[in-house]
Amino acid sequence: MSWTLRTAANALRRGDLKSAYHLCAWGIREQYFERSYGIDSARIVSVPDLRTDPSVSELYEPTSYLILNTVFSRIKPKAQSDNEVLLDIGCGMGRAVVAAATYPYSAIIGIEISEDLLHIARQNVARSTRRRKCHDIRLERRDALEYPLPDEVTTIFFYNPFRGETLRRFIENIGQSLIRRHRTITIAFVNPSHFNVAEYPWIKVIEEINRFYPGREGGLTIWICRAQL
Repeated sequence: MSWTLRTAANALRRGDLKSAYHLCAWGIREQYFERSYGIDSARIVSVPDLRTDPSVSELYEPTSYLILNTVFSRIKPKAQSDNEVLLDIGCGMGRAVVAAATYPYSAIIGIEISEDLLHIARQNVARSTRRRKCHDIRLERRDALEYPLPDEVTTIFFYNPFRGETLRRFIENIGQSLIRRHRTITIAFVNPSHFNVAEYPWIKVIEEINRFYPGREGGLTIWICRAQL
């Protein structure tokens, strides 16, 4: 919060009232939801500290609650009977899993290659029982490069967790799962900077959204996609 206030104060000194307002609103929202869920997920962890392959990994940075609320307002299931299963790729400290659990998913799966982050995610999920509507939450230490997509999955959440060969292989695994079980998979890509959707004609961007994000000129891009063979 102190960084947010300092940056907002600098924006005010420059006369940039709009940026100052957005920064304050962003910081207040982050604190409100973090405390409401009773979790600790606000830290940023560098790639070396993750102890993962730096050639394909990205640093851990939690998805802001503004982004999560935007995404789930678009993709949330209406009822448990919809049998929607969400997969969070690179679930980090579990913030997106905790937020998703307040919606009536049949199950939520989070995979993460960093054991340190996964340990924190399990603690956060254990603490965040308030407002929970999904009670089948599975957190697994898995390498996405070797992870076979469960055919029960109907929704996938990405926040730019990896790139290169790992990303290509995982997208191909989505296609293989669609061959095994014909269905439509909803994919939410947050900051899809390493994903070229033109390479996959069976994935269609149905909505592109832009939201404010501190330190990113132009904000953060979200793609809501449909994958179907």
